[in-house]
Amino acid sequence: MEDNIDHYFEIFDKVDLGFIFFEKNGKIITINKEFEQLVGVSKGDIIGELVEDVLFIYDVNSGDNINISSLITAYQLGSDVLNQRYILISQQGFEKTIKLNINATSDRRFAIDGYLVTIENISNSFTLGSSSIDRDYIFSMATKNGKIAIWKYDLAINKFQIDPIIKSLVENLQTINYDLEWFYQLSLPEDRERVINEFDNFIKGKISVYSSKFRINVFETKIKWILNTAIISDWDLEGKPVALVGYFQDITDDKNKEMEILKERSLLLAAIESSSSGFVVVDNEYQVILHNSKIKSILKIFNIEEFVNAYQIDDLIKRSTINNFSFIETIKEFKHGAQSRCVKEFQLIDGRYIEVSIGNFVLDKKNAGFICNCNDITNIKLSELELLQAKEKAETLNKAKSAFFANMSHEIRTPLNAIVGFSELLINKVNDDILNGYVNPIVNSSRTLLNLINNVLDLSKLEANKFDLFLEEVTLPTEIYEICKVFNLQAEKKGLAFHIFENSSIPELVLIDKLRLKQVLINLLSNAVKFTQKGYIQVRYFFENVSEYHGDLVIKVSDSGIGISEDQIKDIFEDYKQDNTLYNRNFESTGLGLSIVKRLVNLMNGVILLDSTLGNGSTFTIKIPHLQILEQNISLPKEVLLLPNSVEFNSSRVLVVDDLEMDRRLIRNILEPYKLEIKEAVNGQDAIAILKDFTPDIILMDLKMPILNGIVSAKIIKTNREYSKIPIIAITASDNKELLAESNVYFSGLLKKPIDIKELLVVLTWYLNYKKVNNLRRKNRLRDVELDENYRDQLVNDLLGNILPLIAEIKELHSSDKIRHLIFLLEKIAIDNNVNYLKEISTNLSTSFRHYDFEAIDVNLELISDFIKRIR
Repeated sequence: MEDNIDHYFEIFDKVDLGFIFFEKNGKIITINKEFEQLVGVSKGDIIGELVEDVLFIYDVNSGDNINISSLITAYQLGSDVLNQRYILISQQGFEKTIKLNINATSDRRFAIDGYLVTIENISNSFTLGSSSIDRDYIFSMATKNGKIAIWKYDLAINKFQIDPIIKSLVENLQTINYDLEWFYQLSLPEDRERVINEFDNFIKGKISVYSSKFRINVFETKIKWILNTAIISDWDLEGKPVALVGYFQDITDDKNKEMEILKERSLLLAAIESSSSGFVVVDNEYQVILHNSKIKSILKIFNIEEFVNAYQIDDLIKRSTINNFSFIETIKEFKHGAQSRCVKEFQLIDGRYIEVSIGNFVLDKKNAGFICNCNDITNIKLSELELLQAKEKAETLNKAKSAFFANMSHEIRTPLNAIVGFSELLINKVNDDILNGYVNPIVNSSRTLLNLINNVLDLSKLEANKFDLFLEEVTLPTEIYEICKVFNLQAEKKGLAFHIFENSSIPELVLIDKLRLKQVLINLLSNAVKFTQKGYIQVRYFFENVSEYHGDLVIKVSDSGIGISEDQIKDIFEDYKQDNTLYNRNFESTGLGLSIVKRLVNLMNGVILLDSTLGNGSTFTIKIPHLQILEQNISLPKEVLLLPNSVEFNSSRVLVVDDLEMDRRLIRNILEPYKLEIKEAVNGQDAIAILKDFTPDIILMDLKMPILNGIVSAKIIKTNREYSKIPIIAITASDNKELLAESNVYFSGLLKKPIDIKELLVVLTWYLNYKKVNNLRRKNRLRDVELDENYRDQLVNDLLGNILPLIAEIKELHSSDKIRHLIFLLEKIAIDNNVNYLKEISTNLSTSFRHYDFEAIDVNLELISDFIKRIR
């Protein structure tokens, strides 16, 4: 009986699982070779021994000995303890981590009734859930559930002895005559010829290993896949086989999965084959495992089937590329990098550009290699090159345009410097009203022309993104007030009310581009005054979202003017757009102001909004976010507003350097009343020569000059220790950003042409000693005045009835209209009563009013009041 069981059991010698069969009383019947290796015993030494004396098992966590009978009891109760890990101690004392399963086995043919224990060594497994650990469980459950049926075939009688489990395997088994014909008829007709040939070749010794897969028809609509394997178990004296042992195994599930994988693989192959990209898949050893045909045409590799590894492809690519591109090195770079994908470009010797994208090839959640996706990007690359060339051409043209505008700026502003400068000098020198009537339009027109030129040039710079912000510390209330003060006077001339509303929470000092803010407000207020005939103009400003260091500035400019129609609002901020209705043709406009305002506000990361109704006024709202709030003003205090007749310089020397005689003469005439010693130079070389005999307190130097220009000259002067501390003020009509940036290194300040008289005086006060004076106060002290007694009573009545109440109103509110009315009345009274003193005060009041010198106006009002008190 034991010999028959051994033959029956020989099939298990071919697997790497340990098997031991013992009776219910614990007596060992047989084992396989793997069990001998696991336990360290030979089969002959333990047959008939008790299993408890051979198999020593311990709990993997507690280390407690596990009695095999307790595991059998647990198995019978359906416990899952059989799925756990255990420690097996071999006869030599070696520890091995195992997993085991128990199956109750009974066969009356061999008069056996006991248990089959399956043991798998999992000591070298990485994880408990790995496929190698599960083989034991799967194999034992397959046997238990009838998925494996063991058989023995006797070649002498052509009969099979088959495990009764075959019935559950085949399911529709109709015969008990297990002969060779039965075996052959078991398979489907489509597989039968192959099944017969494989089995016949094995019996005849033509093949050494028998393993056959075929289909059986269980029911009409059900097909199973069967794996049949066998070994020769007995030979006769001549060495011919007389018996075989083997097993049938139901592999339907595996075969279906295999078919599904093949289907998915076919779909994958079809997908990558239809792709316009070339694919090459290599494993971790750089062996080529998959590719599509497109890779051939992309890389010009027509014999890729002959290549078994990526090194061969790499060699060919290296020879075909301009820069000796390495396929393998790119994969290695990706392999050792931290990116999820690597993209590289290379150029083939035929001129084409190829892009390679490399990513991980993942199989069963493990990195199995690398997917290399290749695309011909020649057209894209050529387009990029064309775009690059077009961009370079556009940049070249833009530079030429910028150079043109910079040159135009210089060329236009240079003659304007003379026009504006000399006309403003004439205003202060000409006392004749008729001549003043000629000079004033010249000044106004030249300023209008300058504003127009500035707008055009500013727009061109904004369009070319050549505008940079210059952030500086600004006392916001003072800056806004100074801007509004000018327009307040203009509004009063038109009889408009002008109001400024300031929130008490306005921070004292912020960081902002003062020049751009001023430009924005001047544009908006200029429009408000221009397009408002009656009513009011309001300026409101406050901060929102204020934190310790930042806040959002909001400025609202409102008016009760003509308003803007709804269809015009959408275009109001566009270049050269304005309302062209007949009503608005009365107002001159370039159509650039609001476009520049919007661009400047956007440049400061802000927005500008408009709320308007035709005929009912407009409100422009500016929001500039996230302005930095400063704790204190760390910059030096400087004069913001200085009147020409309110300053007197101490004895000082000024060197004026300019190649244009007209510009030198303008500066000389401006500075003539201030008792300054002035020297002139026509270029930088001339200026350096003059310094040997004349040490100025300040140098006013033009940037563009022949022989030695302003920057080179300033550099030479500043590097000379004897002259290095002399302040040099740059004067230029240029808008060249690079030139102005370079001038910051050597110059103490910058004046733009046309030169503003007040700005020039302010700059001089920064570096020259001076004192503030009031010529009117000194000149118009109360003195003895001879009066004609015939006119005294009428004079007193006119002064008390008309002049004195008007003075009181002016002191309370400096109304422009009332000041003009006072000047008119005072001059008339002076002429009618022949009082030259009052006529002189009237003239001084007119001059002070024209210069917005309110301090001087107040002084003259006091002189008039004192005169009235004296003659009463």
